[in-house]
Amino acid sequence: MASIRFGNEIRELRRRRDWSQLELAVRSGVGERTIARLEAGIGVPTLDNLLRLAAALGADPGEFVRYFPQPELPVYAEAAEVEVVADPEP
Repeated sequence: MASIRFGNEIRELRRRRDWSQLELAVRSGVGERTIARLEAGIGVPTLDNLLRLAAALGADPGEFVRYFPQPELPVYAEAAEVEVVADPEP
């Protein structure tokens, strides 16, 4: 679902500029086939491709990241107090 929303956003931004997928590929350095797959909602872009597409389209990369689920960060229990003892002298 996230990939489809991302793909729709890329397509919309590209069409607003009246660019073909080939033109976006040339301007961004991202392969035309990759762009077609992303616009179709197939797969997730690499960070490098996401940044390249955002730069070419004049978009904030952070706006694209919102389309993808954010991993939950692990919650660590507080460290137990530990008594530090000096090594006994030989």
